[in-house]
Formats: sequence, C-alpha cells, structure tokens
Amino acid sequence: MLLSQIYYVTDQMDIAKADISIQNDTIAAIGCLCAAPGEEVIDGTGLLLLPGLCNTHCHVPMTLLRGQSDHLPLDQWLQSQIFPAENHLTKEAVYYGALLGIAEMLSCGVTSFDDMYYFSDAVCQAVVESGICANVAMDGFAFDPALQNRFSISLEELEDFYLRNHDRCPQRLTIDFCIHAEYTTTPERCVALIGLAKKYQARVQLHLAETASEVEGCLLRHQKTPVRYFESLGLFDLPVTAAHCVHLTDEDRSILAKNRVFVSHCPSSNCKLGSGIADLSALRQAGVLVTLGTDGASSNDSLNLLGDLRLSCLLQKALHQDPTVFTAKDALQMATSTGFHAQGRMDSGVIQVGKRADLFALRLTDENMAPANQLLQTAVYAANPKNVAFTMVHGQILYRDGAFLTIDVPTVQQKVTELAQQLF
Repeated sequence: MLLSQIYYVTDQMDIAKADISIQNDTIAAIGCLCAAPGEEVIDGTGLLLLPGLCNTHCHVPMTLLRGQSDHLPLDQWLQSQIFPAENHLTKEAVYYGALLGIAEMLSCGVTSFDDMYYFSDAVCQAVVESGICANVAMDGFAFDPALQNRFSISLEELEDFYLRNHDRCPQRLTIDFCIHAEYTTTPERCVALIGLAKKYQARVQLHLAETASEVEGCLLRHQKTPVRYFESLGLFDLPVTAAHCVHLTDEDRSILAKNRVFVSHCPSSNCKLGSGIADLSALRQAGVLVTLGTDGASSNDSLNLLGDLRLSCLLQKALHQDPTVFTAKDALQMATSTGFHAQGRMDSGVIQVGKRADLFALRLTDENMAPANQLLQTAVYAANPKNVAFTMVHGQILYRDGAFLTIDVPTVQQKVTELAQQLF
C-alpha cells in the first residue's frame, strides 16, 4: 500500500508531507515514491497521518456496564454497583463486550490497549479476531472475606491463562499479570503474583493511588503509602504500568521514577468518580514516564482516547493556571510512543521506516478541523472520532470511513444490549 502525498507526524512530533510505503506490517519507505505494480494507492490529500494511539488502562468488556451508575465515589461505586453486577458475568458477555469496546477504540484511532478483567480468554479471542493489539491480564483478585465476589482466581488459574495464551498471537497479543489494587489483595497474594510474573518475565498492571481514601486505608493497614507498600514487596523489580496515580507524595514520585514505572493517566474516569486530578507536571519533573488511558466504559463512560487526549491537556493548564505547562506535543507523545514502550512494543508508536504500520488518519476537510493551519494542535484539541478516516494495525486497515472490516458491529451491539439487560 502507498499513502500518497500525506501529511504526517514525524518522530520529532513535527509535521511533514511525503509518500509512505507500507509493506506487509511495516513502514518500508518515506519520501518521494512511486507505486509498485499492484500496490494499493491511498490519496493522502486532506489527511493527517498519526501513530496509532495506545490506551494503557482499560477494562474493555465494561461496555456492558456503560451508563449504569453515577454520582458515587469509587469505593461505593465498586461495592454497591459494579461488583454485584459483575457477579453475573459470563464468558459470552465478556466476549461481546470486548468486541464492542475494541470497535469503539478502532473508530478513535486506538491500535493497542492494556486490559485487566475476568474471563480474559474471551478478551484474547476478541483481540485475535479483530486484528487489534493488546496486553491482556486476567484480574487476580484475592478479596478480604468481607468483600463478596466470585472472582477470587487461584494462582494456578492465572498461570494456566498465561500458558494458554502467551503464544497465541505473539505479534499482537501479550499476556501480562495483574494486581488489581492494594485494597483488594493481601500482601501474601501480592508476593505470590510478583513471583509468578518474575517466573515468566512478564509485565504487571495495577491500580495505584487512585483516591485519597485508598492512600489513607493503606497507611492504616501497612503504615506505608501504596507506592511504598508495593516497592517493599518487590513489585517494581518488574516492568509495571500503574493506573491513575492521582494521590502521590514527592517520595512516591521519586520511587516511581527510579524504578521506571509507567503511569497511566485516566483523566475522564478520575473526573467522573471525583477521584482528583493527577499532576502530570509534577510526575514529569520527577522523571516519571506517563501514558494515557480511558479506564472502563462504566467509569468514563467512553473509550474515546481522543477525548482523553484533549482533556489531559486542558486539566493540566487549569490545575496549574498556566497555558504553557502541558502542550499538544506532550499529550500526543504520552498517547503514542510512551504508551507503546509501556507495553513493551518498542517497534510501534512512531512513523519511521522499519516501525510497525500501526497508524490512523484524520480528515482535515471536516468542518470541525478547518482551517487546519496548525495540524498538531488541531489533532489534539479539535479532532473527534467522526474525523477518523482509517485505522491500521500491522499494515491492515481495520476501520475505514465508518466501516469496521473485521467486526460485525450491528450483531455485536444487539448481543451486548441483550446481555446487559440480563445483567441488570
């Protein structure tokens, strides 16, 4: 495939114009090029090509629970609304919920995501069938007996899940391990999970310092902040992506930076649940690597990472009362190259010869994008999913002009509607 005379975002976050050749799953050449015989040519006129977006924190099957609760803080939201509904989940429901969430993300330019949930074999199946990339972890709950939930999954089950799936689609599907949070696991369980992840040299996903009450509870239980608690258990010896990180001390930030822990910033979810606003300026000044996530479609209630891209910029400017503190370039790098590095996908996240063709294009001719004089700023502050012309993963177009090429979305929507009604 040849993308002809298309504006694109360079690896330095500048704008250039060129022909871009895609061979198999790779960016083969950038420059003044001619189409080879039989090569598909896409006219790049009026398009802006960007690296695919990476959603580093998601519970993709929670499309099933979209819009089901509101006006509750995190602890009440989980225990009175979400956990009781999840007690009735089935593998079929998770599969269709995941497909719907993947479709929504593809329509927003997302080419890879991190996921932690239940019935994760079904999530893996949806990933493989749809053509998207993902790091999937099965949630390893070990609840205090006072918290009733049927998803207390044994270490043997988690290891079996890893072994069943880690070679299933090695270029697109990576299996991680998961520690849900300090307040839903015991120290003994955490140590065992850390040992399991070390055994397979795997990555770990977790929720960390999301709310002030989480930090207060951890201080009462362990006399340590959640960051210091997990460091003391040896978690940060592993590659870790920690979601939220809203309530941190200066020492916490230093620990995260020293251990190269990736933080997944989830601004919409944090705002909706009233958890607070993570200080990205303080994180970056401390040397912490920050990525971008949506969280689930029940706490957001959207998987539109373009929306969170814009919101991340606006919140930082408002928080610091300084319009220069966080730029469009900062936001886009967070949502692309840094996100893919957090997943261990060092071959994605930039438009560069030899990198994976994980890309999406925005239509600059749409009314909300005009006059498109400053293309990078327009992409971050003005773009929405209706402007996405196509989304490509490993050189294959999965979404184009409103059509999903690997997912039967009408059937999936109907199934999700039926299954969600059964859940509630």
